[in-house]
Amino acid sequence: MAEKKEENIQIGMHVKQAREAARLTQERLAELLDVTAQYISGVERGAVGLSIPILLELSSILLVSCDFILLGEADISDVSGVASRLSRLPVEHIKNVEDIIDRYVEGIAIEHSKKQKA
Repeated sequence: MAEKKEENIQIGMHVKQAREAARLTQERLAELLDVTAQYISGVERGAVGLSIPILLELSSILLVSCDFILLGEADISDVSGVASRLSRLPVEHIKNVEDIIDRYVEGIAIEHSKKQKA
């Protein structure tokens, strides 16, 4: 059996982290990528490397950057993942999301105001 490359082990950990954050099983991710669950398992264990087309598709499906998959680095200010998820919602759900965001921002403002008065 071939020795696992350290880079593949790290990439596998990042793929697993992103997959779990997206609440996908290995089986579901495999279906979306049109690969086997065994392949996904191999990637996550670092036993199998990624091709560029699979890397790009993984990035799209998991809503993370290729940098995150390869390096584990995420741009905290990047809201493209959130925007991408929102774009998939039916129009009638967008208003609900806007209401939730408005209430959340209002809560932050109230908390900030209380801290300034203290």
